[in-house]
Amino acid sequence: MIISRRSQIIETAELIFKEKGYSATGIREIAKEVGIEPASLYNHIGSKEEILKTICFEMAEAFFNSYSESIISLENAVPETKLHSMIRAHISVIYNNWNASSVFLSEWKYLSEPNLSSFKTLRKKYENLFSGVLLEGRDKGDFEYNDIKITLFFIFSAMIILLQLYINFITQMFLQILMIMQFIML
Repeated sequence: MIISRRSQIIETAELIFKEKGYSATGIREIAKEVGIEPASLYNHIGSKEEILKTICFEMAEAFFNSYSESIISLENAVPETKLHSMIRAHISVIYNNWNASSVFLSEWKYLSEPNLSSFKTLRKKYENLFSGVLLEGRDKGDFEYNDIKITLFFIFSAMIILLQLYINFITQMFLQILMIMQFIML
């Protein structure tokens, strides 16, 4: 599959932003990793912040699309089923876009206005989708919690931690298999 130079720049930036952070990454570093001159980079993107904006807003779109696909057939389902489906969809987006998700979750704060406000609005809208299901579940007696903000924080944090543990586990298993293969080949 052939990807555009712009996509290549964004994918490279995702990895570098994830590893070093947005503020510690320069355009020259991104250009070097892509294999082009820094001046040539500007033929494909307007600025480093444009890259961050693209990553954050494309991830937001991926989360909303995933939510829509997960919940569309569950309109009349019980809140627990809806929440399970939403969590699976959310985890799937993060898992399938690990680098971009890491940037989305931690680097959004470097967006400048009006992008920062727009991003915060989208984020709140997405959280409200989960809140709606939690409130519905509490009203029906399916869920019990004292503070919806703390509950949301716990749900989102747990999803990220579980994914990090899973990815670390898979990485360790892969490294162990490589070591065994090297031992066998000796």
